[in-house]
Amino acid sequence: MDHIFNHVKIEAISGVVGKNPLNVQKLANSFCIPEKRIKRFIKTNGFEHLRVLSDNLSFGDMCVKASQSLLDSLNIPPSKIESFICASHSHDYFIPGTSYTIQNRIGLTKDCFLSDTVQSCPGFIFSIIHACSLIESNLCKNVLLCVGDIVDRRYPLSEDLSDYDSYLENSDGCACILFSYSHENNPIHISTQSYGEFYRSAFSPNFGMRSTRISVGCDKYRVDGNIMNSFVLDTVSKHFASFISNNKICMDELDYIVFQQTGNALIKALGSVLELPEEKCPFVSKEYGNMSSASIPISVLKLNENHKKTRSLVLHSFGVGLASAICKLNLNNTVFSSIIEM
Repeated sequence: MDHIFNHVKIEAISGVVGKNPLNVQKLANSFCIPEKRIKRFIKTNGFEHLRVLSDNLSFGDMCVKASQSLLDSLNIPPSKIESFICASHSHDYFIPGTSYTIQNRIGLTKDCFLSDTVQSCPGFIFSIIHACSLIESNLCKNVLLCVGDIVDRRYPLSEDLSDYDSYLENSDGCACILFSYSHENNPIHISTQSYGEFYRSAFSPNFGMRSTRISVGCDKYRVDGNIMNSFVLDTVSKHFASFISNNKICMDELDYIVFQQTGNALIKALGSVLELPEEKCPFVSKEYGNMSSASIPISVLKLNENHKKTRSLVLHSFGVGLASAICKLNLNNTVFSSIIEM
């Protein structure tokens, strides 16, 4: 799908991460992973620490904190929010949706439209489509969006350690974004591609209802790294090249291209395949890990904290689905909050 939304602006972005830094080296040692394997993993992925949310806190708690921070930064009362979306694959409960369980905590009115979607890494861009569609269809004047995930670390590693990478790269995080109607022309270019035939390449069957009725062959989250890497370097790269060409985007006009923070080596490899300037494709998650759908907005906030110009951007998320989702947008008048730890 390709589309341009012309009258939506991003008012503000806020973010919340786990306050407890988890040392990747020490975590790997606790699993008795061979030292050589650990060093290769850290060198390849670039993650030195992960972020873990404090005990007894959840995705919903991060949403509340991020929403309150954003609304306070703009001095907007919660009663003015007309729609609220939560996108995650780690919602607080099976039912009801997270948006309902935190509606009163944020202070949203009964007339606020609430929506929850199950999304992973590409969920941020997919949710931009959701928010922009609500606004440009005149259903509402603004949309508050929360995206992110927490990592379930209760399950032990398999005996062959084949699933250790997901334990050593994923973190707890949430981002909140406020969209509003713009009278001025403010184009947001969007493109998505979905490849459901590869759904088992990043697969977590243990929380769905199908596994209660039919054996699905595994009981916890698994990622096929070979298929995922091939998908990124082949399909994702072609999608990016097509997006840049179709929208006549000049690299000189962009401040950054922010890819899903799947790891330093993969981002560099993708940039190399596309012949992109390395300084345009930052890896900023060494101390944060991959935060799923919150990865890109948290990265934008981190770049802003480091006094990097983050106004004209191409954002490219990819992963679980499998899916690839890209957008080009301008954040000239966007308010960036400091990243909060909790």
